[in-house]
Amino acid sequence: MKTNHLKGIVLVGAWFGYLAPWVGLAQPIITVQPSDHFANTVSSFNFYVGASGTAPLSYQWLFNGAPIAAATHYSLSVINPQPAQWGYYSAIVSNLSGSVTSQVAELKIFTAARHSLSGVQAQADGSMNLSFAGETTAAFAPYYDLYLLETSTNLADWASLITLQRTNTSLDTLHFIDTNALQFSQRFYRTPTNQLVTPNPAPTGPYPVGSFSMVMTDPSRTNTAGRTNYQFMTTFWYPALAQAGALPAKYVESQVVDSQYNFGSYGNYDALVGAFYSQSLPNAPVTTNLAAKCPVELYSPSYTGHRRENTGKVED
Repeated sequence: MKTNHLKGIVLVGAWFGYLAPWVGLAQPIITVQPSDHFANTVSSFNFYVGASGTAPLSYQWLFNGAPIAAATHYSLSVINPQPAQWGYYSAIVSNLSGSVTSQVAELKIFTAARHSLSGVQAQADGSMNLSFAGETTAAFAPYYDLYLLETSTNLADWASLITLQRTNTSLDTLHFIDTNALQFSQRFYRTPTNQLVTPNPAPTGPYPVGSFSMVMTDPSRTNTAGRTNYQFMTTFWYPALAQAGALPAKYVESQVVDSQYNFGSYGNYDALVGAFYSQSLPNAPVTTNLAAKCPVELYSPSYTGHRRENTGKVED
């Protein structure tokens, strides 16, 4: 009994003896992540990473995943960055116990320009590679921009081909491959010059989305004393046919956007909402290609809500 008890003490003592130095040497932990930098003019920008852990800590900054020479401080200054320096920055923090990599932060200088087709390149298989130019301003960096592509065989009759969506912070050129081009002896393309910024990603369904709004009246309420809610606005969304020359509907009607309109509670969303477009086509004809009948879904934003809230969900 005594021997077993002593062995137990020895084992416990040995376990704690080896545990103590392991706890003392802590691997780095990122406490402050680098932040994105989006601007409309070239300036100087500072990236910063905060970390805790057993000293000494060493730092190595990366640009697009590759180490930056001599960038071994917890902060990194990028002075008057040119386009080749716009991209993705991160930092590796290390000590004798290990290393940890920070989140990726992006740097981009926005150059507002109208939409346009910047190139049309024939491919070996007969398809056409289209490239697009144009972007919005840094204020709309968290959102998307829409490019409506239309096509014609005679420059007189145009048809909607596709609506492309571009993330505003994207650094790569927007491309589209028209695989149907070889079916035509000649093929022309155009896109509106408008900046069509939207806060919502594209609907995932197979059809374009049409939309219209109207005032609805409940006659049974009109004669009720003191009742004022017998009229209300309703918006309809439905599977539609895209038409050439039609821009998406505004996200919120201009009559609704004013100094009293409160749409969101973060950033400068309220100030921007009047410039947003939706993913819906106003008063577009209903599609004739439905494989089956569609259900009718009713959505209410509930009390104090607005019918334009959650537009992305109802479009989808």
